[in-house]
Amino acid sequence: MVPRIPRFSLLAVLALVAFSQPSLAQDAEGALAGLNALYAGHVRFSLSGPDRLQVEFRDAKGLSRVDLIVLDELDPERIAYSLEEDAVVLACREPGARCIQSECFTQNTVRRTARTTLPRALDDNGAAQAMDALRLIIGAGLEHLAETRSTFGRKN
Repeated sequence: MVPRIPRFSLLAVLALVAFSQPSLAQDAEGALAGLNALYAGHVRFSLSGPDRLQVEFRDAKGLSRVDLIVLDELDPERIAYSLEEDAVVLACREPGARCIQSECFTQNTVRRTARTTLPRALDDNGAAQAMDALRLIIGAGLEHLAETRSTFGRKN
């Protein structure tokens, strides 16, 4: 006969294990939620698969632009705030890499580029919150890709 474990103690152990070791993926999910709250629906962030960040820009008429950004080709250290543009700048590791696909619905165009800009959120002076969250999301994506490549790259 198998001893029965009380439900309460099993749940307590599972909760302790889950919350004592927060993963980078959980941090990235929290950062995505924080970014979406910071931009209050004007810009929406989501992961499109494990290796792409999708950024949706909305205006008074609705969806105006969607950027798909390949995380592996994005440089978290090149995320910066441009005072002239009053925007957060995301740039590829290599200037000519064109790791960002931008679909502009108002102009009916799709283009690939090496940089994109995100407007500064109203409550984020200097865009520090947005830049920190983006670095965390990109770091988590890069770590996930590295783990995936090492797992599938092994030979037995």
